[in-house]
Amino acid sequence: MHITDVKYYGICLKFQFQSIYIIWILDEVDTVLLDEQSKIIGFKTVDELHVFLEKNNMQLTDEVSCVDVGKVQRWIVSPNKNIDYLTFLDTWNLFIDISESLNIAYLGDKKGAVRNSVYNKLFDRAGPFITQDSSAIFNEKEIVVLAKIMENGFDLLLNNLSITVKPVLP
Repeated sequence: MHITDVKYYGICLKFQFQSIYIIWILDEVDTVLLDEQSKIIGFKTVDELHVFLEKNNMQLTDEVSCVDVGKVQRWIVSPNKNIDYLTFLDTWNLFIDISESLNIAYLGDKKGAVRNSVYNKLFDRAGPFITQDSSAIFNEKEIVVLAKIMENGFDLLLNNLSITVKPVLP
């Protein structure tokens, strides 16, 4: 892929009481936009996001999409088998891209039998070929692992997020 093939997407992270907007970058390696201090650039409003894009001669490839990360945060407080597979898969994949951007290890990227089983079950239940196979239901051990992976992802995100008060150059 050449630099001209880079695509920018606005992602709205919906928390329980507020939303944060970030820029996801589709390139040879998917990442999120970082500032000079290697922090994720976040915006409080979609208007702030658009002002930043305009000032930096960047354009979104598509409309802003949302991920209900608040749903995942609420689940972490009391992990159970009631899982929104697509939201969890989207959140996990976003955390992988954040990890890649920050060059910080993420538990969700650490391959292993239980981790692989958890990811595959999310994918199987959320992907284009949704399965209703009972083997795609999480057992207790997998729920514990999923909770740890998601907690680690939120640590990566929240400890490395810089909310932009006014647009600045990246």
